[in-house]
Amino acid sequence: MLRYLLIVVINTLCLSLAGQPSYPVFQSKADSVKYATLQNLINSYFTPARNLEPRDQRTLDSLLTKHAELRSRIIGYKTTYLKHPDFIDYSELENGNTSPERIVKLSYTKKSRKLPAVITRCTSLTKLEILNSSITKLPARLRKLKKLQTVYVYNNSAKLKLARNTTITGLLIRGTEGRFIPTSFKKLTALDSLDLSKNIGLNRFPDVSRNKQLRKLLLIENRITLTDLKASKTNPALRELYLQRNAIGNVPATVGRFTGLQKLLFNYNPITEVDQAIGQLKNLEEISFYQNDLTEIPAGIFNLKNLRVIDLYFNQIEKIPPDLGNLTNLQILYLSNNRITSLPETIGQLKNLQELYLHNNRLSYLPEQTKELRQLQVLRINDNLFTTFPEPVLALTQLENLDLSGNTLRQFPLELQHFSKLKILVLINNHWENPADMELVCKTLASQGTIIHQ
Repeated sequence: MLRYLLIVVINTLCLSLAGQPSYPVFQSKADSVKYATLQNLINSYFTPARNLEPRDQRTLDSLLTKHAELRSRIIGYKTTYLKHPDFIDYSELENGNTSPERIVKLSYTKKSRKLPAVITRCTSLTKLEILNSSITKLPARLRKLKKLQTVYVYNNSAKLKLARNTTITGLLIRGTEGRFIPTSFKKLTALDSLDLSKNIGLNRFPDVSRNKQLRKLLLIENRITLTDLKASKTNPALRELYLQRNAIGNVPATVGRFTGLQKLLFNYNPITEVDQAIGQLKNLEEISFYQNDLTEIPAGIFNLKNLRVIDLYFNQIEKIPPDLGNLTNLQILYLSNNRITSLPETIGQLKNLQELYLHNNRLSYLPEQTKELRQLQVLRINDNLFTTFPEPVLALTQLENLDLSGNTLRQFPLELQHFSKLKILVLINNHWENPADMELVCKTLASQGTIIHQ
């Protein structure tokens, strides 16, 4: 199927990790044409000589709405990747300007279907970069390069096959159509890191079940849904799985088959449901549902006793169940930007908690048991509904960062002057009624180096 590229000016041009321009790719030519037309219309409203009238603003709002709807149909981004500056260009090898045995990092940028045999003379080669080519196979002769560990493939315009290799430990494929990406990686028996991020229209989960050495799998910014994730594709040896910016709506039970996982990231997905089988990931230490569509914390999470970090920023969570207290190894808890009205009394059981982020919620009090969080160093409760100072905070003398801003607090506690470890204190946008006490405390804290925003 043909893919169509569109270069636009505003809100579409982005930068790759290397600071190189990327352009959106659409499934159909019709969408590309509509998008280009809209982009030109929108651009016409931002000329220096134009003053927007109310009717212009209404028209612009309508155009921007259509613009956003079309953006939802983007299936990937095409990036103009350039040779890494630390790599030697193949032309230096081809022209005899550099002796093969001295090349450690090589960049191949020719538009060809086969890698030239001369590359196998680079016996010191550890990294091979293939850019903007049409290579159909990582050939068997690469086995001669005993030091070759990592292969990077960018913008390859042909279906890539893999020959058996026992030395390559890292493979990255980027900017390539999903249909051109290998379906299995079992022939790379030493593979411990596979990065298939930022490809075009990639919607299937790769089969990594036979890669027993694989520890890290990156699938960031694709169109993966996990609906095709079968048990036969999973791998208990995997330690880290990165699924940010995909099209995942439901996390299926088969995710629970990655029993070796320690880190699992779902940031920026429209997830509304998570199967309880996620509770089978007993080794998990970090999980993130940053900016998903959850209305509650998935129940299976509370079975993960080894969790150190949970990120639930930007969801629609209203209630935190008492089961939160099960996570006694938790060190960092991100609950900000939700709709939370209260915390359970069991929060006092999180004895190892060091950082607690609760800003931008609907809290008006903290349970008394919060004072049991003796290891807490960061507490952000700004932009909530507190009208009285939460007394449990006064027991948290290990605090280094305390943000109280954006509430309607009135009485400032003198006890804060004894918080000798406090490095940052934020007080702005409250209704303090005892400014003399506040000034006294702030003066004491400032003398010990505390940065205060008041």
